[in-house]
Amino acid sequence: MEKGKVDKTITIVIPTLNEEKYIGKILNSVLESDCTSLNLKKILVVDGMSSDKTREIVREFSELDDRIILVDNLKVKQANALNIALELAKTKYLIRLDAHAEYDSNYIFNSVMVSEESGALNVGGAQRFIAETPFQFAVSVAVDSKLGSGGAKYRKNEFSGFADTVWLGCYKPDAVRTVGGFATDNGPNEDSELNYRLNKYAEGKGVYCSSKIKAWYYPRRNLKKMFQQYFRYGRSRFVTFLKHPATISIRALVPFIAFWTMGIMILLIALKTVTAAIAVILLVISIIFGVNSSSYVSKYGDFKKIWKSSDKIPSLFYLIPITTMVIICMNLGHAIGFTYQGFKTLIQLENSY
Repeated sequence: MEKGKVDKTITIVIPTLNEEKYIGKILNSVLESDCTSLNLKKILVVDGMSSDKTREIVREFSELDDRIILVDNLKVKQANALNIALELAKTKYLIRLDAHAEYDSNYIFNSVMVSEESGALNVGGAQRFIAETPFQFAVSVAVDSKLGSGGAKYRKNEFSGFADTVWLGCYKPDAVRTVGGFATDNGPNEDSELNYRLNKYAEGKGVYCSSKIKAWYYPRRNLKKMFQQYFRYGRSRFVTFLKHPATISIRALVPFIAFWTMGIMILLIALKTVTAAIAVILLVISIIFGVNSSSYVSKYGDFKKIWKSSDKIPSLFYLIPITTMVIICMNLGHAIGFTYQGFKTLIQLENSY
């Protein structure tokens, strides 16, 4: 590099597995991004051997722009894909993109600028949402609720400052390599686990969240997929706790403690009378419903902004009960996943995911 010239070289990584619906859109958004003052070297699509048209679409794009490279991820896991990109990245920055998302036209530029200004080893923004279905709309409301994940800094759109973690990220590859790369035995919590190590390495100044870095995520489309997602999160969170006990917090343990406490209560009551057990279940649902209803009403105008479907926006009366079900599903999935991994670890005497 020429003396006095600032290094703004970038590698972008997009882990994929059967993303034919989204991959073309995200590649177009990268190519149309404002990167004129940057040096975008490679766009790595690290694919877990997709069985749909994902690979075909990427090859078509690579013929138009040789910076787009399809890379095989034979081990499929997202952490493996990120480590492959980390090995191939010979640039100052490695920017991770999710195929299930949309990005502000200045996303890449702002990520680099915030990294330069903050000096952090990883920078990112809040996880904003886009909804095309009533269920996705309910998920976005649930996550922002008091019983969802609203307490995390990276869930707050206007927050800027050092944080425990961020969504996605613009990494400094040398630092990530120094702390050991992405953990492949940790499940889908690999980003938070890495951010913990980066923060520890940089004495609390490793990860920075900025309101300037804007991207929008498409949530799961039904309760089954939502439950499966949070079941995996619960398992992964348990593994992270065992590796790093300092990451244990009351907020993180609330789903586990609350749902198993209620479950035991209901079981004990059911042993005496089914009617009483049903009454307790209805009471719990009513509490969840009541705690969050005021929040839904006050923020309904803000939530309208994320609706991207041509269909009519869901009414508040429809939204509240379905969001209550989503909150229960999220927390129950997390609690069961956490418990499952705990028993698996106890039986197998290992903590890998």
